[in-house]
Amino acid sequence: MDIHTSIVKRPERTFKESFTVFMIDTGSCGACNLEVKSLTNPIYDMHRLGIFFTSTPRHADALLVVGVLSEKMKDPLRRAYEAMPDPKLVIAVGACALSGGILGSGIREMLDADVLVPGCPPSPFTILDALIRSRDGQK
Repeated sequence: MDIHTSIVKRPERTFKESFTVFMIDTGSCGACNLEVKSLTNPIYDMHRLGIFFTSTPRHADALLVVGVLSEKMKDPLRRAYEAMPDPKLVIAVGACALSGGILGSGIREMLDADVLVPGCPPSPFTILDALIRSRDGQK
């Protein structure tokens, strides 16, 4: 089964233990948010795989970005990215984060995304696959 996740750059290290993700919405319609949040339900259960959400970028291994890059979110996105410890991993989820869709610009205007997850919205399986592959440093 080909899920179409694109790993643009390999992470500088593989994450052997838990993998923490900070999600930031830069201006989405909410569809990608629902798909990402569904990863915590019993069907997908990302916690059993050692993947967890964190409420602060200071504890995050990866920055997961959804939505069009709106003007008001440029500064919060930059601050979240700068607050993350090195090595920094950026995952762009959804067509809006990748290209801005029909509304504007994607996050690649500001940040180089390491992992690209296309779709409008991408399925939870695709997002989970991207998280697992980026955690393990797979292509």
